Amino acid sequence: MSIYLTTRKVALLIIALIGFVQLHAQDELAQEEPPLVTDRPDQTESALVIPAWRLQIETGLSKEWVSSGTDSYDEKTRFGTTLLRYGLFDFMEFRLGSDMLSNRQKLPAGVPRDDFGVSPIGFGFKFALVKEKGLIPEIALITSWQIPNTGNMAYSSDKWQHSFVFAFAHTLSERWGLGYNLGYEFEGSFDVSAFKYTLAGGYSIAERWGAYIELYGSKVSTIPWDLRSDAGITFLLFPNFQLDFSGGVGLTEISHAGFISAGLSWRIPR
Repeated sequence: MSIYLTTRKVALLIIALIGFVQLHAQDELAQEEPPLVTDRPDQTESALVIPAWRLQIETGLSKEWVSSGTDSYDEKTRFGTTLLRYGLFDFMEFRLGSDMLSNRQKLPAGVPRDDFGVSPIGFGFKFALVKEKGLIPEIALITSWQIPNTGNMAYSSDKWQHSFVFAFAHTLSERWGLGYNLGYEFEGSFDVSAFKYTLAGGYSIAERWGAYIELYGSKVSTIPWDLRSDAGITFLLFPNFQLDFSGGVGLTEISHAGFISAGLSWRIPR
């Protein structure tokens, strides 16, 4: 009970502090800052980079059910899944991310496992390549690396993991937008690689409210396609502070059963 109350007090203090900062910076932000664009909660990375010399924090909680049965289960909970994005130039941002991960697993006739710790640290860059013009979409390249032997032993690898993603975005109307990603992720070499894709449609419900629906998946070597779908909503509490909630399900036999997630994104004022 005491842990719960302490966590609640800390959360309320953080929200109050953010609100205090926002009340003093809101007018300046509305005039000087471009609209807040985030890479969460959907799986589709945006094609826009963070403004130069700005820091954006995107973090949240999620729970994923890989499988569940009478004699087996596989559940993953991510605490504080965090991505830090810093604008180096108008065309380039630096990215740094990790999370706390809890994995509860019991296979049929197996011994239960409960692993908890930090996931491997990843870093990378996003480059703005093409500006949207007519039928030509906004295009960006995201390249990232996962550092070997970082994080909890249960989740880390002794090899570098690398990925690159091309992010595309179309403005369809005042309210509708379309985004999609195409990319590869591989460990050590291209011999062990996964092709990944996403396709998301976004809709502006009102001035502060947004929603999206998405299809995404991956293909590894001879393993069947892992196809999934999700949807979510966002609420812009301040011009540079956004809340989000999302959930999804697996569409193929090897996919996870489903997940739910909630989080926030904050671009810190100058």
